[in-house]
Amino acid sequence: MLVAIALGGVLPWRPPPTKPDVAAAGDPPRMMFKAPVFNGFVNQQGRAVSSDAYAGKVLVVTFMYPYCTRVCPSLASRMVNLETLLRQRGLQNRVQLLSFNVDPEGSGPAEMSRFMQQYGADPADGLWQFLTAPVAVTERVVQQGFHANYEKIAVDAVDQVFAAQRQNGSYRYMPVMANPLADAAHPAYDIIHNSSAIIVGPKGVVRYVLGQADTVSVAAMMNDIIRVLQANKGA
Repeated sequence: MLVAIALGGVLPWRPPPTKPDVAAAGDPPRMMFKAPVFNGFVNQQGRAVSSDAYAGKVLVVTFMYPYCTRVCPSLASRMVNLETLLRQRGLQNRVQLLSFNVDPEGSGPAEMSRFMQQYGADPADGLWQFLTAPVAVTERVVQQGFHANYEKIAVDAVDQVFAAQRQNGSYRYMPVMANPLADAAHPAYDIIHNSSAIIVGPKGVVRYVLGQADTVSVAAMMNDIIRVLQANKGA
């Protein structure tokens, strides 16, 4: 069985609140760090994209891969629902949803497109973009720029990771979720990856890092986005 383990705590983050619909939006946006600029990526349709295309928008950044069966399906569902809320609020031109593919060696636009469709997204819709790039570019942007760690491991090493997490107190149970793409591919590896959702202001400054974003409600994410849009500094 393919599993994916998400690591929390790689970045500063707020733990999931008791009442996520209200409490997660209670903190004012912070000036955390400058988001990386990037190019050399393609989206789920194979079209070249760069950070210049999203200048002046609030970005909601997540980290996924198409064969994930733990965190990513939940995050994908949240992105689809967030698309709906953004349109209902008339914010679809002011906000961009970006997911970076942390499996650039094993998957690309075709797999990313199929993954998005499985959870109700339209790959031709530009509001949510799933981006992939060569390994070195991905590492620079994701790990060095967003400080979001990920690591490829053999499937038979997963139990060892679970054991180490239980020992150091970082283990978090996550149920296996349906991912037909993963069932068909049966990859011999897993990707341990960051589960945060990072909200970047219009001027490229990270304002929120929502750890374990698969547990944060869509309403809470929307409230944080609105707070960033309304922030006096506008960063």
